[in-house]
Amino acid sequence: MRCIILKNIIRRFLGPPATANPKSKQDNQELNTLRALAEKGEWKQLEEKAKNSLSSDASNCGETIGLLSYSQQQLGHYDKAVEYALKAIELSPSTWLPNFIAGVSYKKLNQASAACDYLRRASTLNPKDQQTLTQLLEA
Repeated sequence: MRCIILKNIIRRFLGPPATANPKSKQDNQELNTLRALAEKGEWKQLEEKAKNSLSSDASNCGETIGLLSYSQQQLGHYDKAVEYALKAIELSPSTWLPNFIAGVSYKKLNQASAACDYLRRASTLNPKDQQTLTQLLEA
């Protein structure tokens, strides 16, 4: 069940797997690798590969940072999850996952006001998502 939830979260955030594009074929391969690691729940590997991808100046920077924030949240590193989520939000403010991760991570850090702010944003971006609504009610 957990694996199905992880796959759904990744697909809601990133959409379908990246397709081959001559201009960014390597970036798409790297992003698909990161997605596969997230779907499997291999957070340490995802963290390492995402950081390497960012240091190689990948063009999918916002998505990579979003996945990195997700891995940090899953590893229980909530302060780092917030840091990366905020960077991802800067690059793509209308993306659901980094707003959701920031909200959940702020909640874990006992920062209810910030948690509610980001969970409200996530709820606005994806109003039908039950996880977001549940987290918001519990914040």
